[in-house]
Amino acid sequence: MKIRLYQSKDALQLENLLLEFLKYKDKEYSKDIQKFMRNIKNKQRNYAKSYLKKFTQTKRSRFLVVEKDNKLIAYMLGSIQSNQFEQDKFRGYIDSFFVTKSHRKKGLGKLLYSRLISWFKKQNCKQVILDVAKGNPSIDIYEKWGFEQTKQEMRKKI
Repeated sequence: MKIRLYQSKDALQLENLLLEFLKYKDKEYSKDIQKFMRNIKNKQRNYAKSYLKKFTQTKRSRFLVVEKDNKLIAYMLGSIQSNQFEQDKFRGYIDSFFVTKSHRKKGLGKLLYSRLISWFKKQNCKQVILDVAKGNPSIDIYEKWGFEQTKQEMRKKI
């Protein structure tokens, strides 16, 4: 098993991993996520491709993958955000994180997270944030890693 940076040769495998992630999200939680999935139905492959393009063409992001037997089984994507309203100038942001079902609870997420945090520190980030949908089973993992809930988003249709 090897943790490494995403490479262009990984595009198709990572698209498939992102599609698995999207299907998982659709089944597991949040009406908002389910609505999003209905809106991109039959366009998921295009969504995955555009997502990859957005984050692989910048020096302000880090796309880590886990490869086992020449197959990608997990990824974590982080980026650096400007932080204008707080004392720290930059902060890390975990954009996306996924481990295939058959490889969960083996510490892969923690390994990816540790690597990403090291990179954030080298980029002078003093904090890291992420957004997570209500009901997402990953909340427990994030809390184990020391994340705390700092805000709650509320919405109303008008």
